[in-house]
Parts: sequence; C-alpha cells; structure tokens
Amino acid sequence: GEAYYDPNSWYPDPMLPFLYFGAVEAIAVLRRLLPAVIPATYLAAAAATSFRLAGVGPGTPQYSPVAYTVTPHAKAAEALAASIPSQVGVSATPQIIAHLSQRMDVSIFPELLIPRDIFVIDFVGWRGWHGYPAIYNEYDQALRRVLHDPGYGAFYQGDGLLLLRHGAYPAPPAHPSATLLGGKIEYLGSDAPETIRAGQPLTVHLRWKATQPLEQQYTVSLQFGNDANGKLAQADSWPWDGYFPTVEWPAGVEIDDPHSITVPPNLAPGQYRLFVSVYSLDNGQAKALASANGEPGFVVGPFTVQP
Repeated sequence: GEAYYDPNSWYPDPMLPFLYFGAVEAIAVLRRLLPAVIPATYLAAAAATSFRLAGVGPGTPQYSPVAYTVTPHAKAAEALAASIPSQVGVSATPQIIAHLSQRMDVSIFPELLIPRDIFVIDFVGWRGWHGYPAIYNEYDQALRRVLHDPGYGAFYQGDGLLLLRHGAYPAPPAHPSATLLGGKIEYLGSDAPETIRAGQPLTVHLRWKATQPLEQQYTVSLQFGNDANGKLAQADSWPWDGYFPTVEWPAGVEIDDPHSITVPPNLAPGQYRLFVSVYSLDNGQAKALASANGEPGFVVGPFTVQP
C-alpha cells in the first residue's frame, strides 16, 4: 500500500513500543479483575477492527494486489537506487526512498528541497501528484528548479525515472552533429548501438539544445527503414516521455533525450537507419522544423541488423 512507500507515514513508528507495552500492562490488570477470556476477546476484536479500518492487507477496503506486484518499473527503480554511491547525499521521491532507507544522508523530494549531490525522481510512482491541484504548483516549481539548475546534469533513464547529478553532465555524443532545426532546436548528435536484432527495441539517445525559449510543444518522430522502404516502423513521442516538454527547456542547455522504437520482426539482415524529425501540431496538421538545407529532419545510423 501507499503507506509502505511514503516516509511521512513512518513518523509515528517510535510510538509503537509504548503502545504495545501499554496494551500488555492493561491486559495484565484486566486479567486480575475479569476472566481471561474477556480481555482476550476484546483484544482480538480490537485488532481485527483496527486491521480492517487502517490496514492495507488482504481483506481490507484499501487492499490492492498491484501494490504487492513487482513490476519491471519497480525493478528499474531499485536498480537505479542501487547504482548510487553510498557516500553521497540523495534527495528522492518517496517510491525511491523505499530503496534508500539504510542511508543516513537522504531527504524527501520535494518536501525538503535542499542542495544534494544527487536527485532521483520517479515520475510514475510520485505520490505527491495525488494532491492536484492543491499542491501541484509546489511540486511543479520544485521540479523546474532542479531541471533548470545549471549545476546539475540530468540523465533520464526512461520509464519515468530521472537522475540528476551535481557537477556531472552527459558526455559528448558518440556521433556528433550540428543540425539546426527551424532556427530553434539544435541537434548535437546521438548515442546508439551499431548492431541490432530484428524484433528487439532500439534505443537511441538524441542530444538537443534549444537556442531560444520555445513557446510550442514539439514531438520527436522516429522512422525506421532503409533505401527501399523508408518507414518499416515509426514511433512518435514527446521528449522524456512528456516529463520534460520542449516548452520547459532552458535555452542553451544540452538535453539528453532517449527514444525507443521496436525493430520489426523477421527483418532481413542488412543496413538500416532512422529518419528523425521534430514537429508541432498546427490545426491538427504536423508541421516539421526544417534544417538549413530545407530537409524536414535528419538521419541517424546506419544500424546493422544481425540475423
């Protein structure tokens, strides 16, 4: 249940030993005044009622089997938390803190928005968003603050997981480029595997930089193909799965933006490439940002499909 992941619900825990001690003493007194079956029955009924009203286990109204299911997202969050060095200070959203409970230097994001070595944010399991709209602005402003801080490098992991390191920035892309789209967004290069297999996901990290504040929401389109067929597969999505839209990009800051597309199964071995474009919607019509030579995008690759 939610209480298991929210550190705010842990604060009453130091009271539990005193409550147990008081209950034992009360039962001892009642046993001297009443037959043993009476306090035992009362205690069992009180425990059952308490479990029913305040518990989150099976048989309670708040029980949800999903909360006890280990999802791929939960495994990814656990692996991300395990990758953080033990000696650094961490600020994390409650779902991530569940994996960092053994640390001494850890704080809750964004309730304690203080400088940290590392910020870890789980957008998917961010319980704070449940307060919308009452506390939405508080969370949104905290997120903007760390994303726009030039002292931090933001590394989006995919699946709603974000890591920000103080003083660390993405390394230069393995395949640098210098393509200006629409005079607004500069494509700086990419990182991607050179060989892939049919039927498997292909993840490519695209490096962007806004040359000016952007007033429109842009979508990134990936089309996988070759010279014979330019669109064997297509995937369109907002940067960072929509968690860091272009309207929030600070000008002049490099942004590492991973995108994935599934390579078609039964694909013949050979050379393939990605055609990448950036577009906005104008009255329902896609309007791509053109490069200096008038092309509505650029090519990433080639990729070798192995048998």
